[in-house]
Amino acid sequence: APEWDDLDVDPADLVVIVGGAELGPYGSSRTRFAMEVSGELSAAGVLELAWTTGMVKWEDDPKAGWYDTETGELVPECEIVERYHDAVVERCGIREFVDDGAIDPDHASPLLVSVFLDKDFTFVVSSEADARAFVQFDPEHTVAR
Repeated sequence: APEWDDLDVDPADLVVIVGGAELGPYGSSRTRFAMEVSGELSAAGVLELAWTTGMVKWEDDPKAGWYDTETGELVPECEIVERYHDAVVERCGIREFVDDGAIDPDHASPLLVSVFLDKDFTFVVSSEADARAFVQFDPEHTVAR
């Protein structure tokens, strides 16, 4: 981890700039774009995904370079693509949605909680079929108009 100098400034007086970036099924926008355009990852893309998925990490000691997190051995940069390409591609991309215990793949969520509405609540749906589906889910408390 980097070592930072001590600051003698009140944090309330600091300006903090925070950015947002894409992070998705193919890692960053760089690696996603490469897969969309050519279907292949560059050497830099393989390294980026190997690093972000925890397969390699940078160490300065005993010798500066990329180390395999499983074995602890130094990996020469010229071997990174050959060694990690297939594994990072296997770990990336769109996957089938499966029930992991938190969300049901049939779109019924056990994370739902009961709330009290002090007045009727109305909302618009895109079709009569959607409206009927809401009524069917909770016919005692739902009306479609």
